[in-house]
Amino acid sequence: MRNARIIEEIVEKIVESGSRAVIVVVSEYGLEDVCLSVPAIVTQEGVERIVEGDLSGEEMEALSRSASVLQEALSGLGGEG
Repeated sequence: MRNARIIEEIVEKIVESGSRAVIVVVSEYGLEDVCLSVPAIVTQEGVERIVEGDLSGEEMEALSRSASVLQEALSGLGGEG
């Protein structure tokens, strides 16, 4: 039920102000076959833009390792990855 409340809040804020900063799930940072929750600006027309942070080389390596772990876990469940 928590997800329904979050969606309700997003819709309310968009209707009130025309835009809202929220977290959306997308493939970003050059990673494929894995989705990340990233900050985004959402308006009445949909996602206006993804707010992609500047990651250091070390942070990007850690993110890539995390993506690999997720892909391996998915493969172990019989999914594609």
